[in-house]
Amino acid sequence: MTALEIADLIERLKGHFVLTAVGLSMAVSPDVDRLLAEVGVSLDDPIAVRRHGGPDYVLPIRPTIEESQTDNDRKLDVIDAWLDLAIFRVADELEQHNYFDKAPILAFLRHVRNGLAHGNRFDLRPGNWMQVEAKYGKLQITEKLNGERVLGSGGFLKRGDALALLDDIAAHLRTEPSTKTWKELGIQHTRSSAPRLLGTEG
Repeated sequence: MTALEIADLIERLKGHFVLTAVGLSMAVSPDVDRLLAEVGVSLDDPIAVRRHGGPDYVLPIRPTIEESQTDNDRKLDVIDAWLDLAIFRVADELEQHNYFDKAPILAFLRHVRNGLAHGNRFDLRPGNWMQVEAKYGKLQITEKLNGERVLGSGGFLKRGDALALLDDIAAHLRTEPSTKTWKELGIQHTRSSAPRLLGTEG
């Protein structure tokens, strides 16, 4: 994907979030039976997902809906799962271009993505990326955050921060930044001593 295509991807992912949030609101509504019935769906109907060479994979609807109506943590888990996946998807595309110009906002996202991959905890070790400023607005990632929670309840980023971050990354990408090497940034290329995660480096 080009920088502009990644920016467009962010817009589509935000649309997916809206659909998720609206669907979740319906699911936890006391009127969920009636609302679904109006579009021809029953809570007692299963969700069937096609497979190769076998019967459909079936997921019951009612148990999940009923549990979600009383479990607030589960509702937040749905939102957090979408945010995690969106950040991973965008970061993986940026990785294909070595994060273009490695601007502070892109370095910030790279650390966020890495932290999410380490159990939603910052994992900040010596290496190239610790020599690049990682800043978004008034928020800055430094080694002092190592081990701290990244996203969600009690995290460094609130959920709205993550959405706004994706917005501003899209705006940066629409400037079509060039790709800069570590040498061009005045950084001698090194790798951290930590085991390399798929899709990460430095």
